[in-house]
Amino acid sequence: MARRGGLPASGAGTGSPSSASPGGRGHQPGPTHSDLASTAQQFGVGVPWELPISAFVGSMRQPGEGNSGERAADMSGTGSVRVSPRNMALIAAAVQSGSWHQPSLVVDASEPGQTPRHPFKSLVISQLRQLMAQTVASGAARGARVPGAEVFGQVGSAKILARADLRAIWFVGYRGNVAFAVLAFSRYPDFTPAVNVAHTFAAALQGSS
Repeated sequence: MARRGGLPASGAGTGSPSSASPGGRGHQPGPTHSDLASTAQQFGVGVPWELPISAFVGSMRQPGEGNSGERAADMSGTGSVRVSPRNMALIAAAVQSGSWHQPSLVVDASEPGQTPRHPFKSLVISQLRQLMAQTVASGAARGARVPGAEVFGQVGSAKILARADLRAIWFVGYRGNVAFAVLAFSRYPDFTPAVNVAHTFAAALQGSS
């Protein structure tokens, strides 16, 4: 599992990537502990679900009231948030579709899709999509661009707690209706290893818009 920040928040014992978040809050009051816990749950962090394969569903410890330091750490991804690449792919899928869906095993093309748990406010989703589009179009993940296609993504870099000489490099995003997450390990904080894999994967998604 890994810490993961940036988006409204694998490899065992990785650290916490820091990423930009959409929109400035200006002088508005910051989110409360309850706000953070609620948002994490809306994006599926800690929500139990089962498949025929084992899966870590993520977690975030709710800090005690008044613990502003831990709350700030959780907001930036350096606190108690723990997720796997599977969690982050589901979060990217939530941004793409507008709501988080519990994973299901599809064995028949005629099976109906699952009802979304909690649709997000359109402003939240539009801000996240804009952020992810800009990150790929002209930002730190521009190496993931695919000519003639829209790719959305966000990147992050994290320390690995058990390996001081390595970092966890993230790319989380989607093309069309396929969401995915890339986790690479490097001695350097550069996002290139994960971004290059993301580009190769996204470019291979023929038929996706």
